[in-house]
Amino acid sequence: MGSYSLLGHRLSGSRSFRQLPSSRIKPGSPVPIKTNDPGVQKAARYGVYTYNNSSNDIFLFKESRINKAMVQIVRGLKYNLDVNIARTVCTKRQHPTLDQCRFQKHKKLRQLI
Repeated sequence: MGSYSLLGHRLSGSRSFRQLPSSRIKPGSPVPIKTNDPGVQKAARYGVYTYNNSSNDIFLFKESRINKAMVQIVRGLKYNLDVNIARTVCTKRQHPTLDQCRFQKHKKLRQLI
């Protein structure tokens, strides 16, 4: 068991970030942010999609837990995340949305990264 670090996944210029998540965020300084923040959730999902696209596994992975999140204002918002991802029952050929995919229960197929 380990964690997959989604470092440097930048969502700059996205229209969903019109307001800063917190008034205590200063440009250039990374600060902790709540793991349930919508921007953190979106960045984690983006990282998982990136992982799934580069993986040779036939099953899709999705985030099982966000352990730590930091945000930094650069040209947009940059999220540094420590995320556990786990294999789901959905295959890449099915192309379902990850929200509908359950985690693997079969002991031989379970994998946590």
